[in-house]
Amino acid sequence: MTRLYEDDAELYDIAFDWDISDEADWLVARLEATTVLEPGCGSGRMLEALADRGCQVVGIDRSPRMVELSRRRLGTRGEVFEADMTHFDLARAFDGAVCPINTLLHLTPAGLGRHLHRMSLHLERRSRYLVQVGLLEVDHEPPPGSHWEASRGDISLRVEWADDELYLSEIKPTSEERRRYAEEKRQRMAARGGPRRDGGGGRGRPSGHAGGRAGGSGRRPGRAH
Repeated sequence: MTRLYEDDAELYDIAFDWDISDEADWLVARLEATTVLEPGCGSGRMLEALADRGCQVVGIDRSPRMVELSRRRLGTRGEVFEADMTHFDLARAFDGAVCPINTLLHLTPAGLGRHLHRMSLHLERRSRYLVQVGLLEVDHEPPPGSHWEASRGDISLRVEWADDELYLSEIKPTSEERRRYAEEKRQRMAARGGPRRDGGGGRGRPSGHAGGRAGGSGRRPGRAH
């Protein structure tokens, strides 16, 4: 787990707190669900949006700080539990589930298999699990990094979310041809005190950036530094 989701969880919440109304509307229309589970819910912005649209929401996250932020955001309109998305048991099943914005890229192939097994035990028959994972070809030119500003109260942020190095991931150790390159995202946040700057805050989406728990360009999630 990176520092971004622990020590800097509140900064993360500020940096990515833009309007996700369109995404939430799209999900609700296709889920056709009353009860919704979100694994890896982060600070709860999608849970809040789904609750605003009448869903009964439950989230899990392995970060205690993210769980705290989610609970604070939701109040009594939903439940959030500290749990690993590859090994959890909520003792109930849901009408639908969502995992947006590349959260699943945090998992290894083996971890993804364990996660999907756990999800199968927590979903009603014929329910839908909608996930978002951006994939690119190995030789695809990475898009440029995103830069934006955000603020809340007396905290102002300047955020740089940039593509960095590549690393090799062996999918099948017995086959040399079964290799994939995955790009690792790094991000830097610089907090500075002071009042909200004109054009720096608000809930608008930064140009060219989809945002969210794991970044927005379809790459493996970054780590704070």
